[in-house]
Amino acid sequence: MASKLEPADKYEYLTVFQRPCCLIGTGRGDALEIDPKVLQEIQCVKEELVVVAIAGPYRTGKSYLLNRLSGHNCGFPLGSTIESVTKGLWVWCLMHPKKKGKVMLLLDTEGLGDIKKGNPKHDVWILTLALLLCSTLVYNVLAVLSQDLVEKLDLVAEVAKKLVDKRSSDVKTFPDLIISLRDFTLDLSIDEREVSPDEYFEHSLELRPDDGADENVKAYNDQRNRIKNGFPRRKCFTFERPAQKNVLTRLSEVTDEELDSDFVQQTVTFCNFIFENSPVKLIDVNIPTTGRNFGDLAESYVSFILQGDLPNFYDTLEALSIKECQRAADESIAMYIAIMFASIEIPTQTLDTLNAAHERCLEKVLEIFRGRAMNDENGEFMEKLVVSLSQEFEHIYQENKEESIRRSRKLLQELYAPLAEKLLSGEYNKRYGFLEYSSDRCTMEESYVDHLHVLGYKATEVFQEFERDKEIESEMLEQLNLKITEHAIHMEDLQEELNQINKQAQLQTRVSLEEERHIQERREHFQRQLRELEENHSTELQRTQQALQNRCSEALSRQRDQMNREHEGQLEALRRQLR
Repeated sequence: MASKLEPADKYEYLTVFQRPCCLIGTGRGDALEIDPKVLQEIQCVKEELVVVAIAGPYRTGKSYLLNRLSGHNCGFPLGSTIESVTKGLWVWCLMHPKKKGKVMLLLDTEGLGDIKKGNPKHDVWILTLALLLCSTLVYNVLAVLSQDLVEKLDLVAEVAKKLVDKRSSDVKTFPDLIISLRDFTLDLSIDEREVSPDEYFEHSLELRPDDGADENVKAYNDQRNRIKNGFPRRKCFTFERPAQKNVLTRLSEVTDEELDSDFVQQTVTFCNFIFENSPVKLIDVNIPTTGRNFGDLAESYVSFILQGDLPNFYDTLEALSIKECQRAADESIAMYIAIMFASIEIPTQTLDTLNAAHERCLEKVLEIFRGRAMNDENGEFMEKLVVSLSQEFEHIYQENKEESIRRSRKLLQELYAPLAEKLLSGEYNKRYGFLEYSSDRCTMEESYVDHLHVLGYKATEVFQEFERDKEIESEMLEQLNLKITEHAIHMEDLQEELNQINKQAQLQTRVSLEEERHIQERREHFQRQLRELEENHSTELQRTQQALQNRCSEALSRQRDQMNREHEGQLEALRRQLR
């Protein structure tokens, strides 16, 4: 048996890695249909694909060869009757046994020439799809290289010719061709000279001398030239009959020991050649196929066929390139956002930090996009991507700015809250109250500075804005404290004078009634002045205190409104990111 291919652990959940699945079948009116579930599973494969397809007349053992390539006796269904078993195109994904990091996709096709098919174009469709989707095409026939085989290969070559743009003769994107001659019993000799299977195949493609007079010779040579030009990389394998009829009826169950030893060795040689030489499927000269764009190719080709046209390779390539470039651009934008937020912590301490991260991320993402984009020679998608990335950077810039402002204002509000409470309660409305207020402001500023490392580059600007906003409040409190101090000094002077009067009264024990009355009048006069001054001061103090409280309340209300607006803005930014 050939080396057994095992599915990668990361894909073991996919059915298409567990067993063959029908990718393209036929529906009503023999119209081709793609199974969306199988297509979706194939598109999950990120590795490059080596696609090996087998085609040829029905009931010639095509599926058995693919099972040997998979390392299993069973997998693709085998038949033991004259009826065709495989319908449509079946796929089986396995990890490549020789090429690390590559996935081998085996593609089994419905047999050609089934007389029960109602649509004569069905064989052409199947053969065309096999040719378009594979990197190695194995054409399986019985016994000999016949003219019928040449005509079938000529048909394939004609399909290839239609796929190539008239401006180009490049066929590098078309598959290698391997002829598999089954149940081969002839001697490999030409003119009594022993030859290899490859020489035997090339001999069948040799041209006849042509003087231009014989149309049959011209047609004969044209067929062979088309095959040679369409498939410059060719190979031929011959296989003995694997076993007797009674063994063939249970071929999926037998061991190698029950098969013809020459046949077993020939299948091992065949499988090893496929493993070592079958290339990665290319969409264009330098663009390898992954599971994702393989699915896109299959959808495009089936769509063309359903429209009644054989696919034009360059039309399909252009459509696929646009789709792949757009997908690469979308993923690049998502990658840019992810890398940016992983490389910086918002808010950043400086704008230089943000700009430097943007430059590094932009360079990395554009480099990845260049490797992913298909045929963006004019740079159209690259240009659009740069614009989109600039817009994303602007969003991040705004988010960074708004977050720095939000954090700074929130911290200032928290630090200022105790001062605002003292202002509203009138705790600063006392002699030396402004000094206490100024001390509390200094303590608040020191605490704010201690948090600068988490506030972002707008912290200083927000603090300056806060300072400007509190200037009037500070001036009002300073004026109030000045009045309180002046009043206290005046009261002290009056009290001192009253004390002097009382002292004089105590010393003058023998004063006349007139003097005593005069002293009493003066005492009452000063007491009235003291009461009036106290009342006026109380009224002025209440008026100033009320103005200060109104100022504080308005400031707090503005801060709450501002915080609400910033919160709404932040929610909107998050919604944009989620979209």
